[in-house]
Amino acid sequence: MTDRIWIGGSANNSVYAAANWSVEGAPEPGDQLFLLEGTANMKGGDLSGDAIAMGAANRLPPLMPAAPASLSPVLNVSGGATVKVAVGGDFFTPTDNRSIINVAGRNNVDINSNTSTHAAGHSNFTVNLTRGTMTGSVNLFNGHGTIDGPGKFNNVNSSLSMGSMTIKSDMIGTGSTSLTFMHLELDDRVSAGQTFTLNPASSLTIYRPGQFHGAVVATTTAGIAPPSEIDLAGIKADSYSMTDDLLTLYAGHKVVDRLTLHATPAQMSVRQGSSGVVIGLNGQPAGVGLLPLHPGSA
Repeated sequence: MTDRIWIGGSANNSVYAAANWSVEGAPEPGDQLFLLEGTANMKGGDLSGDAIAMGAANRLPPLMPAAPASLSPVLNVSGGATVKVAVGGDFFTPTDNRSIINVAGRNNVDINSNTSTHAAGHSNFTVNLTRGTMTGSVNLFNGHGTIDGPGKFNNVNSSLSMGSMTIKSDMIGTGSTSLTFMHLELDDRVSAGQTFTLNPASSLTIYRPGQFHGAVVATTTAGIAPPSEIDLAGIKADSYSMTDDLLTLYAGHKVVDRLTLHATPAQMSVRQGSSGVVIGLNGQPAGVGLLPLHPGSA
């Protein structure tokens, strides 16, 4: 196993060029690959066995004398490539880590963003889906991430804890996302095959409720854990019904939105907030008026 630090400058900055790494050599199975600064291009191929650590993941390579003040590496992925990317760190000095991943075409990209809760700096990543589809999962702990662009995100199985995530691209395919002490914002279409599980103290903001076709699952009952909530932005309602895991919202007798929600009446509350309809799970906010059941609802 060899630690290789990105230096770039050769063969169009290809990750496969030996001269672009120090220690010099093309990546081999078991190597630790550190993209600390600069731009690396990965066109095709498979590096799934060797994660590219952008910034630093859990440790710095031995050749680094100290944690730098800021890191902003860029990885361009195209041509049907398969890669695992690690973003994060265990820094005890204030390092500002902002990694950028640009994805074009059909590629498989898995992202693991894991930052020690003792870290004094920041660990953020942005994925720009310029075109095509990125298939993969995001595992985030104590960080902040963004997925944006006209391309599509085929989410497989993501786990998000202690941080925030914004997804501005279409989510397609069949997959799951688990939220724990997490805030997730969805700003584009979500397919019917996507499921979001809200664990304690999590929030889900859906900016385009009419294009959200996924399902939401509540996991705990009132009084056992901190409450979570769903914000359906822009929706105005004066009553609701809940039948067979389908929440229906009404303005008068007109249906204004529907949401597949796996929760019991004891787990949930529904209210009209300033930005939209807010669904509380595991307890309702104090001092806030709740929407009544729609006339004729069970």
